[in-house]
This record gives sequence, C-alpha cells and structure tokens, in this order.
Amino acid sequence: MSLDFDWVTIRSKCSALEVLKRLQRGADEDARIRTGLPAAAPRVTFSVKASAEGFSVVRSGNDPASVEFEIAGDGIRAKRDGLTLIEATLVVNDQGECKLKVGSQELSAWQFRRRALEDLFFNF
Repeated sequence: MSLDFDWVTIRSKCSALEVLKRLQRGADEDARIRTGLPAAAPRVTFSVKASAEGFSVVRSGNDPASVEFEIAGDGIRAKRDGLTLIEATLVVNDQGECKLKVGSQELSAWQFRRRALEDLFFNF
C-alpha cells in the first residue's frame, strides 16, 4: 500500500447505509441462487423485501420465516424472530478493505450473510 492511499474515500464508502445496500444486493443473489437449487423443498422460495429499516430475506412455503437486516448505530444487525443472530461494526482494515467486525473477526459481506442466512436457507 502506498503512502498516498486514499483511506478517507474508502472510509466514507464504509458507512452503515452503503454496507447495508451491498448486503442487500448480495442477499438478492443468494436468494435467487438458493431458490434455483434442486435440493430446495417443493414450493419453497426465497426473496428479498425492502423495508423502512433495511431489508428482509423471506422464506415462503411450508415453513415461512425471515431474517431482517438493519442498521444498528454505526453497524449492521441481522435478526430472526426479534432475536439478534449477528451484529457487526464497520472498519477499514490495514489492507484498505471495508469489513464487518464481529468480536475480533473481520468478515467480508458474504461471510456476514452466510452467518445470518445459512439456517434460513438450509434448515427447514
């Protein structure tokens, strides 16, 4: 990394609103892929619904459920049935990457989504 690395611009793009939008785009693709997998139970589909607080990934069919993603202070929270599944703060690490920090772990967006959505997608 050079001495003239523009960390200020990177940090400005690492806001809760921008990361939530990125997570929603990724969740749209996750839901599309999961719905298309042949292992999905008959008549079970997954979709993303926007809300005033953020967005939800919804499982429709025999066992409906959802996971809600929302801004939590300066970070992001994923909830199911009102209980927090995972919550992260946002950081720009020493490699210049915007990450979701959970405890001492720095996660990429896909890792955060997997932790939030794996049970919804595969355990029903």
